[in-house]
Amino acid sequence: MANFNVISLNCNGLCDINKRNCIFSLCNDRYYDIICLQETFWNDLMVERIKKDKIIWNGDIFYSNSGNNRQGVAILVSKKLKNMFSEVANENGRYIHINGKINDEIIDIYNIYAPNNVNERCDFFLKCKYKISNEKYVLVAGDFNTTLSSLDKSGKTLHCNDKAVKTLYNIMQEKGLCDIWRNRNVDIKTFSRKQVVQGFLTQSRIDYLLVSTDLKSCIKNIHYKDTSFSDHSIVSMKNKIQELSVKSANGIQINSEQFLELKTQLEDIETYKCKGVILRSKSQWALESDRNTAYFLKLEKYRQNKNVISEIKDCDGKIVTETNDLLNVIHDYYKHLFSCVSIDMHSIDELLNNVNVKIDDEDVEMCDDEINIEEIEKSFKGMKKGKTPGPDGKDISDTVASVRDIMDLVEMDDIECYLLKLDQEKAFDRAGHEYLFAVLDKFGFGNKFKNWIKIFYTNSFSSVKCSGFLTPYFRLKNSVKQGCPISALLYVLLAEPLSIAFKKNCEIRGVVIPNTNVEEKVFVHADDTTLTLVDKNSVSETFRVLELYEKASGAKLNKEKSEVLALGKGKICSNDLNIWKIKECDEVLQLLGIWVGKNKTLCKNLNWESKVQSITKILNFWKMRHLTLHGRAFIQAGVCKIKDIAYECKPGFLKESYIQEIVSEKFPEVSENKILHAVRNVLETLPDEYKVLVEANVHVSKTPVLNPMIKDGVQICSLPSTTSFFYQMLVSNLSREPKPVSRWRLMYADFDLRKVQKIMNFPFLQSDCREIAFKFFHRIIFTKERLFKCRITKDSQCPICSTLPESLNHLILECTMLTRFNDFVKNFLHNILYKSSDSYINDLSFAFMCIFGLTKQNKYINYYFVNSVLAIRRFCIVKRRNIAMLENKIIDIEQYFKSTLVKNVNYAYEHYKRNNALQLFEKYYSENNPVLIIRDNQIQIDF
Repeated sequence: MANFNVISLNCNGLCDINKRNCIFSLCNDRYYDIICLQETFWNDLMVERIKKDKIIWNGDIFYSNSGNNRQGVAILVSKKLKNMFSEVANENGRYIHINGKINDEIIDIYNIYAPNNVNERCDFFLKCKYKISNEKYVLVAGDFNTTLSSLDKSGKTLHCNDKAVKTLYNIMQEKGLCDIWRNRNVDIKTFSRKQVVQGFLTQSRIDYLLVSTDLKSCIKNIHYKDTSFSDHSIVSMKNKIQELSVKSANGIQINSEQFLELKTQLEDIETYKCKGVILRSKSQWALESDRNTAYFLKLEKYRQNKNVISEIKDCDGKIVTETNDLLNVIHDYYKHLFSCVSIDMHSIDELLNNVNVKIDDEDVEMCDDEINIEEIEKSFKGMKKGKTPGPDGKDISDTVASVRDIMDLVEMDDIECYLLKLDQEKAFDRAGHEYLFAVLDKFGFGNKFKNWIKIFYTNSFSSVKCSGFLTPYFRLKNSVKQGCPISALLYVLLAEPLSIAFKKNCEIRGVVIPNTNVEEKVFVHADDTTLTLVDKNSVSETFRVLELYEKASGAKLNKEKSEVLALGKGKICSNDLNIWKIKECDEVLQLLGIWVGKNKTLCKNLNWESKVQSITKILNFWKMRHLTLHGRAFIQAGVCKIKDIAYECKPGFLKESYIQEIVSEKFPEVSENKILHAVRNVLETLPDEYKVLVEANVHVSKTPVLNPMIKDGVQICSLPSTTSFFYQMLVSNLSREPKPVSRWRLMYADFDLRKVQKIMNFPFLQSDCREIAFKFFHRIIFTKERLFKCRITKDSQCPICSTLPESLNHLILECTMLTRFNDFVKNFLHNILYKSSDSYINDLSFAFMCIFGLTKQNKYINYYFVNSVLAIRRFCIVKRRNIAMLENKIIDIEQYFKSTLVKNVNYAYEHYKRNNALQLFEKYYSENNPVLIIRDNQIQIDF
């Protein structure tokens, strides 16, 4: 069971939006996992509204409301544990029960709000007795409205051991529950309820977390304190309140007015802080939303932010849970792993005797040369953000394609063959340092380079970070450092002698490529080694060479993951498997993540099944979110990348004569001319520039260079060219004008597609405004007129004016209920544009601006702010119309426009301020803008 944070809080009513936002912001800020609320006073409609507001709370909400909008309990589950719990039962706003899985362990959580009356409370506890389970992990939270001992009452009030208390004690004993706070604080007085009654402070502890015995170690935090953010002045304020509470509990007379005054000050500070948190979170979403930004990518890549190991098995199989014991077990494991290798120097000499190549003198000189400033600068500038430094990984397509081709050849010619896949156990971690130094010496590296490597790998120490704690240090006697840019290259050097030993061993025979003397038998990709062998003796000899390599390097073959597949005439009996001690595959084998084998249909299904499932899972996850059109496009183009679909590659071409020969062998009844005709038809589909590659001899050391692409005798690009250049060419050739453009051009002579699209994608426009602008431009707003034609609505009348059909023009311009609002917007825009010339203003079309925005710039006006105003106008019109259709209510659009504009400008100001980019706010909003005023970091708009 992983650690998790729990809070239980009696809200005393949570209908007020400001209070609700403050509490939810507090819970988000402190990363609470499970929040149990009592006295919510909610109804079902209010809960649905809260669930829709994903910015304030993006987790699950389970609730139980009473019929009279009093009482009410709820359990909020954070987004970290979202979709992991389900509701079991609830009752009349007093009780709710959920259960779920955390780290494969079932946990039952109960939230209760007990009645004030003693008899009712006793009956309520008796009902709970039969509902609370006897499972291993149980948590009962809530307001029990009763104290359990005299320590839970303040000085002047006495604890009453009534029948409700006895019933509760009986439940705790029978169900194996304990008061976890009192269990950890035996003699300490603290209180969860503080009230000033007739000038006296009365206090009691009536809110509890009761947990089962097995759940004790899983409770990370349990505390009673007034809600506050971790600011020093607020901590000081809390300390003062706590001091007064303790004095009152000890019977000392206190100034109750001082207590109430301090509490009021604390509430004011918290409210101010909460509003700031809400504003910052909304401003982030309003401006960035689901565009291709780091903020959105973090949402897509969200993972648990607290990876904690709560228990682990030691070498004896015993489960340990204490932090120190956990660290000791982890330390002992890694200390053994990084010092377990023993190297045989004789085996190193025997293995390296096969190596007779050395690096060039130029490479030796380059490796030994001094590192200069220019190289460092070039290296830093060449690094990509969010990417580990070092060379890119080797492409798997060559290895996979080569093995596939050999398998096809074996099956076609019915040759005896065994495909052997070898997996090394913890290959990077078991690399011996003495072997590493011997390999560098054998390949002829210079002394300076070798000495640097020895410095990196001699007497180096490391430790493991676990749950925020560090283990003691241990010495690294073997391994190459994972994450280090040079490690991959060093490991390739370590593995190369093994590959050479396989190739030079005459007892290990591979498949001979037709029409050549080339024998292909070994393919190495990092620590994955694949061999194509033609007899069983070769397989046995392979294991003998591997034994030598293990003694020399410290490597160890993982026989549980190593596999063999018989191809062609090859047959494997049980005696062979007993000798080799590896697993046999029947038809298919997974090579570098790609399924290959004799059954092509099965391979295709296996390869595609995981890809389709992965893409489906991602798309289903995003379907649950309310994405804008931009967001949906980004998901399709960015999340479901082409690499998820194009999982394989088969590079290389064959000449016509080779293809004809292969086909004739398989299908002798087909004439040579018919085969060649079919091949030439296929070749006709290729660009002429690529045919030089197709017609080249495949058995040559160098492939002809592709000539620059020519179109109508004109060179359209030079080589080499960047990938982005070819993408731009592709877009320019494939892109088409949207269909509505021709219609807009007929309506407006000065329509400029490029300028309009630029306005639609302004970075400062809020996501909702961008989406509305996109829909208007593409004429895909579903007006009543369009819905009526589709027979979805009974009539086409405008839901606002109820007089004329609701067309697109009617919605945005012609509705009679827009006349007063249009006059207001015109006057407002006139106040912004008053510095520009009369001719500039006269050239502007209000109708054009309402649909597309302001496309003509002028140095005397803030072109960006005007377009922001026009975008918000469109948004408000559509919003009013949707409310009228769905809720049968018409809002005051002028007031709604004012509040929306002020809110969005404040969002923008907060966003740019947080990102130290107020110069952008000045550019987009305040520059040359007579209606926007900033005073004391407060935004005011003169309407």
